[in-house]
Amino acid sequence: MMGIYQAFKEYCNKVIRFSKFKIYVLWFALKNPDTPKLMKFLGFVVLLYVLSPIDLIPDFIPVLGYLDELILVSLMVSVCLYFIPQYVMDDSIALAKELIKKEERLPKLKWGAILIALIWLGIIWYILTYTNAVKYFL
Repeated sequence: MMGIYQAFKEYCNKVIRFSKFKIYVLWFALKNPDTPKLMKFLGFVVLLYVLSPIDLIPDFIPVLGYLDELILVSLMVSVCLYFIPQYVMDDSIALAKELIKKEERLPKLKWGAILIALIWLGIIWYILTYTNAVKYFL
């Protein structure tokens, strides 16, 4: 049984490392002036979510918290990378490989955390005001 757990853990680590590489590629593609404006906007929104210290689904929720990073983030980044021109992708891949060799990190977006917190507050406000959930707590 421990062999299955170790295999699953190693698989998850590979997926996370590959997702990290794709995030680096997206970062450099967004900095390239030849990237289309719509992709820069969508990529910026995705990176804002990825680099913010607050997740839409918190990690302390047992399974859903990690599925957020494994599935949702990987899917969003992959969709953004799909629509970026190939010559921009080639340059971005080379820059991402160089960054990983240096073992550097991308900067954290502190105002991204504020945006995610505002989204959560908006969801909570909507639930409390429009669903009459307050009467159940009184």
